[in-house]
Amino acid sequence: RGPRARRRFRGGLARSHIARFSIAALVLSIILPVPVLALSVEVGSPPPPVTVSKAGELEVDGDEIAYQPWNSNDLTGRMRVVQHLAGRSSARKLTEPLTAAITAASFAEDAYQTTTIIDKSDALFGTGGVVSGRAESSKKEFPWSSVVLDEEGTVRDAWGLEKKTATILVVDQKGTVLKTHVGELSSAQIDEIIGMIKAGL
Repeated sequence: RGPRARRRFRGGLARSHIARFSIAALVLSIILPVPVLALSVEVGSPPPPVTVSKAGELEVDGDEIAYQPWNSNDLTGRMRVVQHLAGRSSARKLTEPLTAAITAASFAEDAYQTTTIIDKSDALFGTGGVVSGRAESSKKEFPWSSVVLDEEGTVRDAWGLEKKTATILVVDQKGTVLKTHVGELSSAQIDEIIGMIKAGL
């Protein structure tokens, strides 16, 4: 072969290797799971300590809403469901059946509390004001519940939670995590959570 033929042959061989490598990489990306952020919350232990200072926990002050720093050490004293929600309506909808079941159960306020942590940093572009408004409306509608607005995703980072979804924790009076769940809940899972709360009261 002449020099040109050899160059064409080598170029074709290189392209063939690249094509085979690309196909192999594609197959591996389909077969192998995509790594996700590791959940730092463990059943049988308190969640990792974290403080939200921007904006924090909402408090009703007359007709206004005030904010104060929130710390995970506050997750004691009562049986509790902690809802960590991305600042998106799709995440909120994932927990609506559980919220309805908890409301229907009418747990005593001195023995049970729902803590809802809203990750404002995980909101759709341009909807931050809407997220804050919904958080304040929720607090006014359910003043006995604990609502935390997390502007910087501090809790998500500390607990290793996924974005764009909802994470549920069941926590006992000592602040120990009894159950974790990510995403939509089945009816059986909701019944299980209600049963865990009743058993712990």
